[in-house]
Amino acid sequence: MFFSNDKDIDALINTVDSFYDYLNNQNGQLNIKKSVKNKKIQILEEKLFRLIDRYQEERVQNVKVFGEMMIVCEKLSDGYSDDRIVLKSNDSKINYISKTINNMCDRLDISLQNVTQILDEYENRNFLNKVDKTVFRGGELYNVLNGLEFLHKGMVDRVSISFKNGLSLERASDNLKNEVGFLSKSTQNQAVAIEETAASVEEITNTIIENKNISLQMSQYGEEVIKAAKLNLSLANETTSSMDEINVATEHVFNSVGVIAQIAFQTNILSLNAAVEAATAGEAGKGFAVVAQEVRNLASRSAEAAKEIESLMDQLREQTTKGKVSADQMIEEYAKLNDNITKTFNLVDSVVTASSEQAIGIETINNSIQDIDKSIQINSSTADKVSNIAQEAHNMAHDLVKSNESILFEGKEVILNEEKNLLTK
Repeated sequence: MFFSNDKDIDALINTVDSFYDYLNNQNGQLNIKKSVKNKKIQILEEKLFRLIDRYQEERVQNVKVFGEMMIVCEKLSDGYSDDRIVLKSNDSKINYISKTINNMCDRLDISLQNVTQILDEYENRNFLNKVDKTVFRGGELYNVLNGLEFLHKGMVDRVSISFKNGLSLERASDNLKNEVGFLSKSTQNQAVAIEETAASVEEITNTIIENKNISLQMSQYGEEVIKAAKLNLSLANETTSSMDEINVATEHVFNSVGVIAQIAFQTNILSLNAAVEAATAGEAGKGFAVVAQEVRNLASRSAEAAKEIESLMDQLREQTTKGKVSADQMIEEYAKLNDNITKTFNLVDSVVTASSEQAIGIETINNSIQDIDKSIQINSSTADKVSNIAQEAHNMAHDLVKSNESILFEGKEVILNEEKNLLTK
């Protein structure tokens, strides 16, 4: 029989059992030897051993491949995607799995390198490039890349807004700084002008007060002048009355002188008659003639004196008339003077009243100017503070723009051109 040798069959069965245990991983190592004596059975044993050797070789190769798979997967779980499965297996399924793992590592490595490169660019303030999310079709890795793309969009939007706001803030703060500079300069000019105005108003105030005092003195002097004018008018009236009385007395004297002249004339005639009579009487009339002659002489001298007195009285009457005319004119002029003094006093009184009102008004203006000066001082201080704030804002905006100038992102040139157009307007 073909299986007539029981020992060979038992040896062959033992070999098959050992191989079976090896296949079931009950033996980590296969230790079998050829022990069949029968040549025909040896042929079967030889084929079995070739099969076992081939399986062992394939198993060893597969174990190496599995080892590379484990290493690649362990490194991948630790975050390293740069390792690959190099060994090949005779099993096409294992090779397919190896290829799939390698492809996965390739995609992961490409994606991670792309993400790392993009993140490095982001770190270097370059937002021009986007992450490539076409490596994956879906899943969490695709969501991660998609999230990075949304992150890129959000960062670009924020950087764009920040850059645009920085330029706008710099332009606005620059305009604010210039306007505040103009305001500060204008406030300083106003302060100088209000100081000059205050000085002028103070001078005007002093002048008005001095005019008021002078007007008061003029009013006092005017009252005294009015009193003097009234007194002079009264004296002029008295003088006129006295001149009238002198004129009347002069007329009486003139009349009396006329009587004296008439008496002298009559006496002279009588003395002539007495002389004629004495001459007629002869010796008896000589003594009477002498007396008559003396009476005649006295009459002649009285007549001459009366003529002189009459001449003087004519002159006195003429001067009295002129004095009365002058006195009347003086009374008229004093009346006009009194009226003019009264008008002048009224004007001076009006000036005093106006000066008082002006003093009150100028004092109000002076108080208002002082209030304006205080307000200007406050405005000047506020303008200085605003200028400092504007300068700080301008510096912050300038620093913000400078910090954003090195950032690269899509649409930056458009923002710069828009800002340039706004600056040229």
